[in-house]
Amino acid sequence: MSKSLRFRILQPEEEYVYLTYSINNEKKEESKVLLKNYKTILQKALDWLWKRNRVERKEIKKGRKVLMKLKIKLPKKSEVYKTLTDELEKVNALASHYVNKAISDTFSILNSWKRRGEMGQASPRKPKLKRVYVRVKSTLRKVEGESFRVTVRPYEYITFSWSNTWFSRWVKGLELGEPVINEDKVYLPFRYKLP
Repeated sequence: MSKSLRFRILQPEEEYVYLTYSINNEKKEESKVLLKNYKTILQKALDWLWKRNRVERKEIKKGRKVLMKLKIKLPKKSEVYKTLTDELEKVNALASHYVNKAISDTFSILNSWKRRGEMGQASPRKPKLKRVYVRVKSTLRKVEGESFRVTVRPYEYITFSWSNTWFSRWVKGLELGEPVINEDKVYLPFRYKLP
């Protein structure tokens, strides 16, 4: 009469605590090459996606005031991902994983702009890239003791170390997340699992 019901074992999800520390970027020249090329990819992706979005403006009267209401339609990531990847690979001078990250970052920038634009807090013009940073995916870095190596191009690396820093003994044995590199600093997010 009754169907057999399947119950999942109810276990709480693993919870992590994140600790982020910063170190000075001592490899400024090498990381400038990474940041400059990543900005080129990011700008190309932003330009490409900007041509494919639609912005509709409506004037709304509220009493004596006339307000401008924006309706913004962005392309879906799944529809344009393959063609955008092929387009960005033509200008890419870095490892190919940076293209995937640039597409994700571009959609994040445009979704944030869309949300603010529809509330009337952002202008209908294309967003500008001001300060560029690179969040390094786990596929592009390798942890070796108290340092990690970032792949810039195939067989070309930048190594950053946190040994001899004030927090090095506190993060011993913790897992390194996705480091963030900008011109002046490198931010290191460490995590540990709660018991």
